[in-house]
Amino acid sequence: MGAEDWFLKHNSVSAEDFVNEPHRNKLNILLTRTTHLSYHLGQFILIK
Repeated sequence: MGAEDWFLKHNSVSAEDFVNEPHRNKLNILLTRTTHLSYHLGQFILIK
């Protein structure tokens, strides 16, 4: 995947939503989901 492809619409975002919220691109979705996962991993560490 080329660098410019990361700024295209993610498959889970509708075309209409992407027009209104262009920040919902592939790169931002990946970063958001990774951050969300790390948050939950931290929670697991705390309950150990």
